[in-house]
Parts: sequence; C-alpha cells; structure tokens
Amino acid sequence: MRNSYIFFLLVLYTSLINASGFWSVVPIVIVDSLKNPIKCGYRYESPGEEIVLKLEKYVVNHHVITSFSVKNPNIKKTDLIRLQTKSFDTKKNFKNHKHKKNEYIATANLEKSNEGGKLFYELAIFGGMLKINDIEYKLPLKLPREISALYLNCAGDLIRPENEIH
Repeated sequence: MRNSYIFFLLVLYTSLINASGFWSVVPIVIVDSLKNPIKCGYRYESPGEEIVLKLEKYVVNHHVITSFSVKNPNIKKTDLIRLQTKSFDTKKNFKNHKHKKNEYIATANLEKSNEGGKLFYELAIFGGMLKINDIEYKLPLKLPREISALYLNCAGDLIRPENEIH
C-alpha cells in the first residue's frame, strides 16, 4: 500500500508542468482506503504571484459538488474573485461562497446540468481567466494529456453507482 502511494505521488510530481511560463498545473486525485476516488480536480499554482487555484469535484450526500478556491496572502474579504472560461463564469454558476483569511472558496451543485463537465473540459482545452478585482491572470491553454487523463479517469470513477451516487 505504501509503495503504491509513493508511486502515485511520484506520478503527480512528474506530471507537474509549467504552463505558459507562469502556472504549474497538477491533477488532484484523492482516493479512500479502498482506492475509490473521493476528490478530483486541477491545482494551478503561480509561485511568482503566490496564487493557488483549485477546482475540485467531490461527493456530499449523494451529490457531486464542484468547488473553486483561490489562496493568496493578499486576498481580502471585499475582493471580487471569479474564474471564466469560453462559456462558463463562476460568478454566474457558483452561488455559495465565503472568504477565509487569505482564501476565497465557492461551491456549486452542477450535476443536473452540463456546466460542471463544461468547466473542466474548457479549462483543459481552452484555458481560462482568473480575475481578482481588476487583475486578470490567464490560465494555460491545452493541458497535457497526462494531466487531463488523470482527472477524467478520477471523475468518471467518482460518479460510479458503487461510489454512493444513486
């Protein structure tokens, strides 16, 4: 078990890329003790700007929840934060949001629409734009296959019937 965990971490770190010279992107794949996925997504990090952006899917009470979070030492409670892709805007689709110290978190239940899948698809293919107040941060285009494939495999298994989705 420990060897498979170390191998998994090695795969994640070797798949770390520096996209567009600005963002490092890794897939988020968290499994339980039975190796069933419990959380899937993408983690973007911009060391120069000290920004960590996470988009995740996970199951709560038989529903797939999508979360969007941004960490930065300069984030304040009054900051306006959103993520936009070709056709998706978290300002429109994510109604539950809160600020913590240096962090913004928003969640949405997008499972009854195409929006959740569209968000992750468009990020992987077309990139997107993170906006913090009036500052725009362009996310990378065309994530490498090893990043998107790990996310897609995890997300597919996340919604399997034996994984508490009915």
